[in-house]
Amino acid sequence: MCKSIPISLLTSDMSSSCSKNAERAARSQLYSREYNLDDASCSEVIDRMNEVDLKMYSGAQTTQNRSGIHVTVEAYRCENSVLRDFEWTSSPLIEQVFLENIKNDATVAAQYIGTTSGLTRLFPMKKWIIDPEPITIDLFDPRFRPWFVNAQSAPKDVLFLIDMSGSVKGQTVHLIRMTVLHILATLSPNDYINAIWFNSRQVPVLRGCFDGFIPAMTRNKRNEVNFTDAWNETWVASSGGHKLIMLFTDGSENRGPSAVESRRNELDKDTV
Repeated sequence: MCKSIPISLLTSDMSSSCSKNAERAARSQLYSREYNLDDASCSEVIDRMNEVDLKMYSGAQTTQNRSGIHVTVEAYRCENSVLRDFEWTSSPLIEQVFLENIKNDATVAAQYIGTTSGLTRLFPMKKWIIDPEPITIDLFDPRFRPWFVNAQSAPKDVLFLIDMSGSVKGQTVHLIRMTVLHILATLSPNDYINAIWFNSRQVPVLRGCFDGFIPAMTRNKRNEVNFTDAWNETWVASSGGHKLIMLFTDGSENRGPSAVESRRNELDKDTV
């Protein structure tokens, strides 16, 4: 994944060139080659990586014609996926497009490629600063950066329907809470969220904060849960992407899906 940090906006032509060259370079390594490393060859690989490791870079000035790498602390450098990403990101095709982008737009301050193995390649090469170094742990991982997450997933509207009726208590409440938290951790800033808890009445969990984000509402009648009323309200704000409804309950496993299927048949344009 190519990413740039421009002072002025990076042109679409530059982004396209970066992506195409990255795909060509990755294609030559990712599937056509397997790496079987013994201890000796692993040591050799680590030495090669250390030569361009930004954390070990001792130069006081930025090197304008060369790129460097950063490997997340959780990645094993002799792992096949890390080595493959190291190989293809060091391809002359990648270096060439980095240099061309600088020539075409001198205001581009930095360009970098984040990979699924946790390796990042940064151009131009400069010291990776950890401040204050004596007490700071370098936990940077491109896979958790917003630009990486956003590029991997489409925007979504997510509505959480949380059953808080009398039968939902104790361990079930804890499991629902932990499940919702884990799902929230996977969402990006481009996603729209809302949550509603219900028993004999419905209450927006995020009232006053996210009103209108999700085109959905839950209706409850007396002590019964009426799932089919959850879409009767119309909201305006939306991500414009996929629509997801997540129901958390200990009730009948057939009631939720049947209500969703019934509502889906009524929709002409939207897909839930």
